[in-house]
Amino acid sequence: MSLAHGQLALSMVLVGANVAVAKLLAEQLPIALVAFLRCVLAVVVLWPLARWLDGGARAPRGAMGNLFLQALFGTAIYNAGLLAGLRLTTALEGGLVLA
Repeated sequence: MSLAHGQLALSMVLVGANVAVAKLLAEQLPIALVAFLRCVLAVVVLWPLARWLDGGARAPRGAMGNLFLQALFGTAIYNAGLLAGLRLTTALEGGLVLA
């Protein structure tokens, strides 16, 4: 098995675990808190990784508004919808819908 196949398998395991953990958290905590914690965790992990890989690269000033809208609609609202939906179904069914 090549490195790419292993990385693909690992990414699918992480996505599957994400749905199961999100289901457990959505049942116990408010949706806004879970979405906020997910974003904080992503920043803590990805910010140093991006700085290490790309150094001090910055997005052009004109692109910041577009990035903000993508973050709002593509991440925040998606997470809120996912977490709200997981409250109404099982993690298995939620994972199948995402697939």
